[in-house]
Amino acid sequence: MNCEKYQELLSDLVDGIASADDRNSIETHLNGCVVCAEIRDDFVAIVTHCQDHRGEYDAVPNERALWLRISNTIEAEGAVAQPKVDVPSGAGWWFRLMNSSWQLSFPKLASAVVMIAVMASLATVFIGKMSPSGGGVMQAGFGPADGQPFDR
Repeated sequence: MNCEKYQELLSDLVDGIASADDRNSIETHLNGCVVCAEIRDDFVAIVTHCQDHRGEYDAVPNERALWLRISNTIEAEGAVAQPKVDVPSGAGWWFRLMNSSWQLSFPKLASAVVMIAVMASLATVFIGKMSPSGGGVMQAGFGPADGQPFDR
């Protein structure tokens, strides 16, 4: 096994639920792999700390205020990431179009794709009706070489 497989089993080893075969295999690997041994030591330190200090954590004095601060921080980071463009009052439609937000939700995106497909099919039908042959399309393999229909 490689280190990734052993690191997946470290949690079971620290929790004491690894099988005897897995435990022996992991311990053998840990004797030769410094990186995995350090990760095991970190796991042991975390589990030991949590077991020693179980129930000692105080509740947040004002939980609602904490969540509001977190929410405000997230919103502020989002506002910084996408600066708002001030649109002048006399701006034309092209300026407004190019400086608008292009964030699409899934329903908007799906309806845009459907609209494009409908427009493409309508354009294909309309162009076929406008052709000099009156819209009749000969497909390869469905008629004689001279383009005349079969006689029955």
